[in-house]
Order: sequence, then C-alpha cells, then structure tokens
Amino acid sequence: MCIRDRTLSTKEKRKKMLSPESNCLENDYIKININENGTLEVFSKETGALYSGIGYFLDESNLRTDGTYEIQPVLSTEEIKPSIKLLYNGPSGAAYKINYVWDIPSEINKKTKERSSKLDAIKVSSIISLDRFSKYLDMVVSFVNKASNHTLKICFPIDFKTDFSYAGGRFDIVSRRIGNTKKFSGKGREPITFLMNNFVGISRDDDNFTVITDGLTEYEILKAKKQIAAITLFRDISSINNPFKGRCHLCFYPHLGRWESGQIINETYSHNIGLEVFRKEKSAGNLPTQIEFLRISPDDLIFSTLKYKESGEGIVLRLFNPTNYVINGEVFTYLPIRSVELLSLEELVIDFLEIDNENKFAIKVKPKKIITLRLSFRNN
Repeated sequence: MCIRDRTLSTKEKRKKMLSPESNCLENDYIKININENGTLEVFSKETGALYSGIGYFLDESNLRTDGTYEIQPVLSTEEIKPSIKLLYNGPSGAAYKINYVWDIPSEINKKTKERSSKLDAIKVSSIISLDRFSKYLDMVVSFVNKASNHTLKICFPIDFKTDFSYAGGRFDIVSRRIGNTKKFSGKGREPITFLMNNFVGISRDDDNFTVITDGLTEYEILKAKKQIAAITLFRDISSINNPFKGRCHLCFYPHLGRWESGQIINETYSHNIGLEVFRKEKSAGNLPTQIEFLRISPDDLIFSTLKYKESGEGIVLRLFNPTNYVINGEVFTYLPIRSVELLSLEELVIDFLEIDNENKFAIKVKPKKIITLRLSFRNN
C-alpha cells in the first residue's frame, strides 16, 4: 500500500484562509478589501453590487442655540492613514483591526460659537471580521473620547440613486422619503435626523443593503457626491475633564430582495439576541436528533414572544406583520395542539381559532398589526 503525503502546499493553505491576501477578507458570499485610509470596498457575490469607501467617520459640533444647530466645519477620517493589523486568519474566519488616532477640536467656545483651535486626540478603532458562512461584514467600533460638544458618526456611501430609506421600529418598519435632506457641503449644515431601532437600510430593486446595529438610535442621509447613510455613534456634551469610552457592534449586510421578505428583521434578531444553551437533567423519553418545536411561515410574519401566560395557563405566542399587506400564515408545532385562542395585548380572550390539524394552524394578520395567541397542548 502506498500512502501519499497530503500536506497542504502554501498556495492551498492560502485558498482555505478567509484572508487570502493582505488587507482582504473573502468567502462564498462577500469580498472585502481594506483601503489605506481604513475605508472598505465591499463586493456582494449574490447581488453583484460593489459598495465603495464605506466605514469612515465624521465628526461635527454638537452645539444648539434656540433649538438649532450651529454651522461648523465637519471633519472626516477619509484623509487619515490608520494602522491596519491582521488579528487572526483561518478556514472558519478572519479579522483585521483598523486604528485611528484623530486630532479634533477639544471643545466649542459658546460665546463665539466656534470650535477651539486646541486639539485633542481621540482614538477610534474598528475590528472587521468575516465568518466562513456569513453573508454580512461584522464591525465592532470602539472609541476613547476626550473632546466635548461634538458628534461622531460612521458613514456608508450609497452607490445608487434612491429616494427612500427604511428603519426598524418597535413592531414596524418605517419607510422615509429622503429627497428633502439638506446638502452636505463639508463646511457644516443643519442635520435632519431620523430615529431607528436596530437597523437602517437602503433599497433599489435587487441592489440593497442594511446596516444592523446593537441599539444605535439615530441616522441621517447626507448628500455629497453620493448619498451617504450616516449613523450616530455618540453625541457628547460632557466636560473635557471627563473622558469616556464606548463600543458599538454593527453589521453591513448587502442582500437580495427588499426588507418585506422578512430576512432583515430575522437577521437583526440573530445579530442582537444570541442563542444560549441550557442542559436539562436526564428525563424519560427520547427526542429526534433534529426537531422543530415551533415554526412560523412565511418569513415576513415575524416572531416576537413565546412565554407562559401571565395567569400561568398555556403558552403565549406573539407575532407581528410589519408589511403593508395581509399575511396568510401558518404556525407548525412539534407537540399536538388542543386549542388556540386569540388574545388581546392584555391577554384577555377575544376569540377561538379552529384547528383542523393537531400540529399546525392557519392565521391571517392584517398590515402593521400585532397578534397574540394562547396555545394549549395535549398531555399525550
């Protein structure tokens, strides 16, 4: 018998790594190149779209007078050359760290309403990572701030013309016209900000991207050579004698289909709510190696809650429809169902649903509506 030595060559090893060349990340879905100024070129292999110059930072004054912002120069990291370091590289994932040391005005003179000539260095770092099977770029932004009365934003240029943005609400997706946004001149402007809950996105046919965050609440659409989605990382009104640190987690997600497909909300939940594994003491009975205790379809009917009823009787399932159309959905369960009741948000019984199959039932949810159900299961 002849046994061939199958030691991988250097070329084969590089093919298996997710950083096959310097300042580059790539898997089957997405390719990212890091520019010298720390911005990113992101190519989506699914959509064929290229997003250029994403991930730079803007800094501007944060001084209000009679409810309006003062017009002050806006600073950008686009002209800064940060340090770029490979953190790890392997078949399952790779990551780089981009470090900026950025001199900005230390404060604002409230009498002259101008930013001071004295500068303070703030440190901003971005760890960008890509997993083998991920469809989005993961970004962890950290900063150490010493200056006061200023706002820091992270920017995502839009490489196509669009008139609308969308953002997450509590049980809704809000679509906003952005045609009335003030032009960004680089010399200052009066910002028009929008609220968001965990994500903001831009769509045009099959050319779409969403930025998922872990709690950032404000964004703007700026107009320069391109439109720019700018997400506020912090607004600071503190004293320069009280520096603070911060950390934000974001994902840049280019995707097929608009947000109505339901994937955006589901990806947001996956990003912000991690899975926890609990070990249960051994009990009687066996379960299959693969099992779904609960499945909801279609994807645009969104799961919100599964819990015991406040009175302790039955299991409460809460769903919502963020779209502008009626969803005819189905709920599948592993355990056999005895009854399904429609409840109010106060968990009072409104109606009973007919059950034709003990492992599934149909449900109709009107546009922009929340629905609460109580499920009772058979004991055997």
